[in-house]
Amino acid sequence: SEQIEHKQSLAERREIAERYWDGLPDWCRPVAEPQQGNHHIFAVRLPDQPTSLPDAERFVLANYLSDCGINCKVHYPLPLAASMPGAWLWSRSVLSLPCYPGLTGEEVERVCKTIKEFRL
Repeated sequence: SEQIEHKQSLAERREIAERYWDGLPDWCRPVAEPQQGNHHIFAVRLPDQPTSLPDAERFVLANYLSDCGINCKVHYPLPLAASMPGAWLWSRSVLSLPCYPGLTGEEVERVCKTIKEFRL
């Protein structure tokens, strides 16, 4: 049934989230723990940037991943609640990694390895 498929899809995305959680470097941390949410997106937060362009590293990383054949997204280029303290900084440091049913463990490992290589 549709409800069973939804539960299987959720379980698969949570497994993907756990793999990311274990495989990503410390400077690229998931926004939510693997047990939280449904992981329709898997968002990570990059470190705060001291430059005048705090989202520059996010776009450099996104371009690097794209050049390596890894599709990522900037889902929130503008903060949803601009009046909240830190909202602009958060909106400029969040990047969504691939997370969908059918994404293999090897593919998640490749994403993690590529992100680690970005900072070498």
